[in-house]
Amino acid sequence: MRYRVDGEMITEGERCDNLMGVPELASIFLVELKGSDLQKAASQVRSTISRLGRRIVRYRQHARIVLSRAPRPAFRHPSVRKLQDELAETGGNLRCKERELTEDI
Repeated sequence: MRYRVDGEMITEGERCDNLMGVPELASIFLVELKGSDLQKAASQVRSTISRLGRRIVRYRQHARIVLSRAPRPAFRHPSVRKLQDELAETGGNLRCKERELTEDI
């Protein structure tokens, strides 16, 4: 199941672009497409998780951030680490890639 978060599920404030649900895995994937600002992308995903609250608490929460370009030190930024830790608490994880990210679910 694919949902458009930006402009549909959440219309104001920070939010990620899309959410994909995989019920058979009890997982959701929050997707953010961004130019090069990884910290902003992490903030948008965290805001989305907070705003969706109880609707997603029972799912493993994963985040997928696709950047057009990203400097390597950005992957170690505290805001990115915080997102990784929060996702890990739900059994989920964070993957960041440049230009394209594919995954078999």
